[in-house]
Amino acid sequence: MTDKTKQEEVKNKDSSDENKKNNKKEKAVKLTVEQQLEKAKSDLLLSIADMQNMRKRTDEEIVNVRKYGASTLARDLFSVADNLRMAIMSITEQDKENNQTLKNLSFGLDMVVKDFYSAFEKNGIKQILPNVGDSFDHNKHQAMGEVETDEVEKGKIAQVLSAGYTLHDRLLKPAMVNVAKSIGDDKE
Repeated sequence: MTDKTKQEEVKNKDSSDENKKNNKKEKAVKLTVEQQLEKAKSDLLLSIADMQNMRKRTDEEIVNVRKYGASTLARDLFSVADNLRMAIMSITEQDKENNQTLKNLSFGLDMVVKDFYSAFEKNGIKQILPNVGDSFDHNKHQAMGEVETDEVEKGKIAQVLSAGYTLHDRLLKPAMVNVAKSIGDDKE
């Protein structure tokens, strides 16, 4: 072989090696671009999923605000309604018969209380007003104390101190009650 041929072979070989290197670089760049594209697709899908989750949470929060938004106002009005109810109960039938003003006052208070409870019901608020002798339910009632009695079975409600309230399915205020205990239970 001549020098010229050898030189051409070396040149071709160098050119071939360089082509291989370029092909490898192109493949590496191509893989990198493909990897970047895959990463971008993955990031986009994650962002879309996050957006959908955020939209669902926001929708749920809006529903809860609409459903339970009145709870703070309602809690403030419960004591007013309970006080009005107690005021009505404090006027005896004999007082009403003897005093026309008390009779009129009682009638007016009765109307106001009925309007309160009507407004409560229209807004999903229900009154919990247990009866004496009902079973104590810690999910709806709060025991304020025990009362010795033989009129009501032990562990049952002996006195109702104030009504409780729920807003839809959520307890806003438990009914305040005294629970019966047997006479002489304190003695040991």
